Amino acid sequence: MDTHHHFHKIHLLKDELSEVYWNLAIQSFGLSLISIFIPIYLLQLGYTVSNVLLFMIFYFGMVAVFSPLSALFANKFGFKHVILFRTPLLLAFMAGLYFLPNFRNIIFFIAIVGGIAGSLYWISINSIFSKASDKKHRGKQVGKLVSLPSFASLLGPLIGGFVAVAFGMDILLIISFVILLVSPIPLFFTKEVKPHVKFSLKKLMTKEHAKFLKGFLADGPRFVAGAILWPIFVYIILNDTVSVGIMATLGSVGVILFTVYIGKISDKINRNVLLRLGGILGALIWSIRIFAKQAWHVFVLTFCAGMFTVLIDVPFIAMSFDKANKDKDDAFIVFRELGLGFGRVITLVVLMFVFQTFIIGFSLSGLASLVFTVF
Repeated sequence: MDTHHHFHKIHLLKDELSEVYWNLAIQSFGLSLISIFIPIYLLQLGYTVSNVLLFMIFYFGMVAVFSPLSALFANKFGFKHVILFRTPLLLAFMAGLYFLPNFRNIIFFIAIVGGIAGSLYWISINSIFSKASDKKHRGKQVGKLVSLPSFASLLGPLIGGFVAVAFGMDILLIISFVILLVSPIPLFFTKEVKPHVKFSLKKLMTKEHAKFLKGFLADGPRFVAGAILWPIFVYIILNDTVSVGIMATLGSVGVILFTVYIGKISDKINRNVLLRLGGILGALIWSIRIFAKQAWHVFVLTFCAGMFTVLIDVPFIAMSFDKANKDKDDAFIVFRELGLGFGRVITLVVLMFVFQTFIIGFSLSGLASLVFTVF
């Protein structure tokens, strides 16, 4: 009887992992159509780079601040239902972007709505993954967690770039809206998932959690430079939305080619070795990005960066989920989202008050990569 229950639980956990992968794949494709173009879209509407950075500050600030509330909602309703409840907020965020040209004063309200939606999603999806994955194969499973959404969104930026040029951002937003509307469906093929231990804010700040804080904060400069500054930089030097889409697709190719392999070997070797190698190579690639002047520079650097990023992301994410799974509750997941959110907000605030935004931003990302050489 116990053996039957054990095998049933293993099968259920595998099903839940599959649901996470499918949900991420559908959502990643829907978001990949537009996410990389949002900063460019705002610039095209006449907003300044500082406005774009402030928009992102509101967005990621809400992701961080709302994370504890997201966990409390999950305690009451369950993770999957929280993701379902979050869908209208995400769609409201998309609709806000659609109507932004006519209602320019709502720009920061849109960012707040999007940040709350992001918080509700990532707390829940990461908690489901931490419970359904297992320590022995977690590197491989994280590899899939990173690579499958990248594969699903491989052509998203390229398609998005062509659609934006041929039909306009409004049509692109509508297409993305419809895809995101159906993205939660795969999560409901198995039963609801709720925390086994009630979440407590007192469990957030512990010595073990603090060890990961420098890694979460270091993600801030790396994310801001890679997901926000680099697309804007490419758009400015090439003056071509389609090229930005091609660039993002090549970055995804780099991620896909390397992620599954790194995920597998991270279960067999010391993950700190991969972190050190990724930190050094990441710092190197960011030190030369500012010198990109031509399309082929952009494409080669983006492809290489996609591979080097994996050396940091896969082992560090796997280590994070090891810790989250060990705790048997969601305090560490909340702590993770708080750290990531504040790391991004701090970076964005710094960049708002400096000259040479791209040079400083790329340099901070390189320095942040080196943090993982001493993790």
